[in-house]
Amino acid sequence: MTRPMIARAAPLLLCACLAGATAHPASQARTGSPGTQPAEKKDAGGIRGCVVAADTGRPLREVTVQVIATAIGVVRSTWTDALGCYSLTNLQAARYVVQASKLAYATLQFGENPLLGSTGTPVQVSDGKTVPNVDFWLPKGGVITGRVVDDAGEPVPNVLVQAMDVVPVSGDEQPRAFPHAPSARKTNDLGRYRLFGLPTGEYYVFATPGSQAAKKPAEHEGLLSTYFPGSRDLTAATRLLVTAGQELQNVDIVLAAAPPSRK
Repeated sequence: MTRPMIARAAPLLLCACLAGATAHPASQARTGSPGTQPAEKKDAGGIRGCVVAADTGRPLREVTVQVIATAIGVVRSTWTDALGCYSLTNLQAARYVVQASKLAYATLQFGENPLLGSTGTPVQVSDGKTVPNVDFWLPKGGVITGRVVDDAGEPVPNVLVQAMDVVPVSGDEQPRAFPHAPSARKTNDLGRYRLFGLPTGEYYVFATPGSQAAKKPAEHEGLLSTYFPGSRDLTAATRLLVTAGQELQNVDIVLAAAPPSRK
């Protein structure tokens, strides 16, 4: 299968509106739910930054910013203010993964650039110091929409549909469930699904009937998990290139049927 080429784009430049963004008082950014912020310690560190839309350079408000330090079991979150800025204080010294997410935008980790294939960069917080300029340029998420039907063309509701990205495993490419939500959705009564918030990349689309039920519903009996457009075999599946803000429509999946049982 020929792998589509992804155009490399020059890194987006931070707009002039961010030049003085970090000069705003940290109190302007909401820093978690009331009652969840412990009393600040003198030796505690912090992280602050701003989030803008990659296509317009405008500040994005109400972006969820989450920091995760697995080594010490810390997960904290906050939201950007009207100026698109945020501040997290009273953080223990550790390496933090910082992630920004907003509905209809691609979820990104700090330092991640899907266009260039770069992964996220952890942020090191030291005692008593705040790390500034942990900024994000969020692109609009790509969208994949379509229907799931059986071999007679009838819509199949309540089928879990997932976007699977591609990772190298022992020199071969293998699909995996895309790590950022909302990459999995169930079909509605018309068999329609919509996957959104996808960063630029290549994806397989995988439909799984009855995946979250102890017993398959009647309409799923005899139907098997299937890749787009209608194959059980990954090698026969179609890999889709999705770019920022693009909507791929009519990505319809015909579910494979189990062979009749012998009596």
